Amino acid sequence: MHEVFYILTTGTERPVFRERKKITRVNMIMPTEVNFYLICDMSGSMAGEKEEFQRKSAVLLMEAIAEYMRRLKEKRKQLGISDAGFDIKVEIYRFGSQQIKLKDRNSDFSPDVRINVHKYLFDANEDSTREDLALSEIKKELEKLPQDEKQQIKDGEKKHIIILLTDGASGNPNQTKKIVKELRNMGVEVWGFGIGKTTEHEIKSLLGEEFAEAIDSPKEIPIYLSNFVKKIIKIKPK
Repeated sequence: MHEVFYILTTGTERPVFRERKKITRVNMIMPTEVNFYLICDMSGSMAGEKEEFQRKSAVLLMEAIAEYMRRLKEKRKQLGISDAGFDIKVEIYRFGSQQIKLKDRNSDFSPDVRINVHKYLFDANEDSTREDLALSEIKKELEKLPQDEKQQIKDGEKKHIIILLTDGASGNPNQTKKIVKELRNMGVEVWGFGIGKTTEHEIKSLLGEEFAEAIDSPKEIPIYLSNFVKKIIKIKPK
């Protein structure tokens, strides 16, 4: 709201009105690091087109981030700016009746790493949907971090964002909800995309209405994931 005041002048001159604007200070949280965790459903119902586009999404995510970081470093070099100060990392899991880490967030984006991720996202044939196992593993890793880094996550200086891809009901929903709550209390963001119209209720019940969305067609997974990543790394006032 603006404050209005006036100055009285002498003689026959009319009062002069002035407007004093209140200035709101906006604090910007500038992340020094953004960590994405992609959790891929490999239960039997994912076989076929869903599995194919999930696999493509994982590889494209790695390639896009690698290219982004390459261009950023190149630009900084041209401007004479140090490479230090900002980094984006990606960690990838597959889950079914068990969880397997396919890429550690601290590993590079070498061809061997990408091939390994691609290789292990074939043959969706698991007989259960236990995303809680992958979420639990991520939580354990973060709990091992030094206290100052945990505080950086809570403050938003180091962002950790989990993206769950799934097409079915959770094999252990209560445990998943418990872990998600604990992760969010640590400052970690947990989001999910349900693949198929029928997944909307399940995914929103699992992660919360505002943190989940259903994707109608498997072919749209790469587009949704790309748009989400672009949106999430955008700096916002806090």
